Amino acid sequence: MAVLLSPVGGVAAQFFDNNGNPLAGGLIYTYAAGTSTPATTYTSVSGAIAHSNPIVLDAGGRVSGSGEIWLTDGVIYKFVLKDSNDVLIATYDNITGINSNFVNFTAEQEIQTATAGQTVFNLVDIQYQPGTNSLSVYVDGVNQYGPGAQYAYTETDSDTVTFVSGLHVGASVKFTTTTQTSGNATDASVVAYTPPFTGSVTTNVEDKLAQYVSVEDFGASPSASSAANQSAFDTALAASDSVFIPEGNYNITGPLYINGTGKKVFGAGMGATKLTITGAGAGVIIGNSVSTSETNHDISFSDVWISGGTYALQVGSSTSPLTFIGEISRIKLTDATAGGLYFYQAIE
Repeated sequence: MAVLLSPVGGVAAQFFDNNGNPLAGGLIYTYAAGTSTPATTYTSVSGAIAHSNPIVLDAGGRVSGSGEIWLTDGVIYKFVLKDSNDVLIATYDNITGINSNFVNFTAEQEIQTATAGQTVFNLVDIQYQPGTNSLSVYVDGVNQYGPGAQYAYTETDSDTVTFVSGLHVGASVKFTTTTQTSGNATDASVVAYTPPFTGSVTTNVEDKLAQYVSVEDFGASPSASSAANQSAFDTALAASDSVFIPEGNYNITGPLYINGTGKKVFGAGMGATKLTITGAGAGVIIGNSVSTSETNHDISFSDVWISGGTYALQVGSSTSPLTFIGEISRIKLTDATAGGLYFYQAIE
């Protein structure tokens, strides 16, 4: 967990009462921004030890112990400062850690054309938070800010704006707002990635990560059930021609079908990636579709340990003998009931 130094009382800070005296025994309560829900702060950059809530100041009005306050990156806080008798001194809201980059916003707008004397406008495409100064309204290109504006308005609710007086026919009314879209996150499609090679071409992180997929992108996990892993594996194989199985022991019901031209399925090594077959059928079947017969070319399957199944690894089937052109390498097969490797047709 990443923590960042608090801008309120972060390090070596001293607090005072309203008369300028050190706030001995003062109390600092920390909440999630805009709420009364307690939010945890920490005593050091390690983020290992949480402060009491409230934090109790020492005789000099300083944070006891480490003298530091650290905030969870991506969390917005509210600080409430009180004296030793729990009397409010100050409230500080919407506080984030120093150098936090967690806030991302999306700008939205909607334009409507007024009818003669129209006062009420119902927004269709956007919503806003009334009373937070997040909405701007323009009439014929002029910002209608404040009660003294030519066309003063009230924020009736999250999708309704009511003008004090009627607008003229044909007035162009533009509503704009910003919406926070994420906490400490940026969409991978807008993060540039430049490969560290001579002559390389800049792309983005999303495209780079999508060059192959992992079964864990679809919910597979060494701790998941056989049925859940089977579904994740099947979905991954249908979604991409290049599928990685990370290190771990994955229980699957089997069979796992690898079909199509150019399919590449690979693990982290025979001693690292293991498929344990829990069902009664074969473990992995290459070159045979469940419902159709097809020719399979350039299939690559490597660096996996398969344990269990009638046959741990099977190529083709008795009903659909197929020509397989590809590569099977660094595959460990154990504990199959009828045989580790079974071929239904010749390999070219």
